[in-house]
Amino acid sequence: MGERLADVRAPTLVLWGGRDEKSPRVLSERIAAGIDGAVLREIPDAGHLSNLENPEEFNRSVRTFLDQVHGTTTGEQEEVS
Repeated sequence: MGERLADVRAPTLVLWGGRDEKSPRVLSERIAAGIDGAVLREIPDAGHLSNLENPEEFNRSVRTFLDQVHGTTTGEQEEVS
């Protein structure tokens, strides 16, 4: 997995649902680590379908990332380490 991740040049947000049992966090970590500058965020109280299971947090994470990419400041969120 990931032999082409280094080819990705677009700003990249990797989201992982904190209760995702289909894709372990380590897979999301590998994806984020393989893409230069990628950001990994955890969506709490969500599984594999985080956009449906916690839409408020999902949307906030996406808005914050887009704000950072575009240099705006409409949202604030810390990175998950």
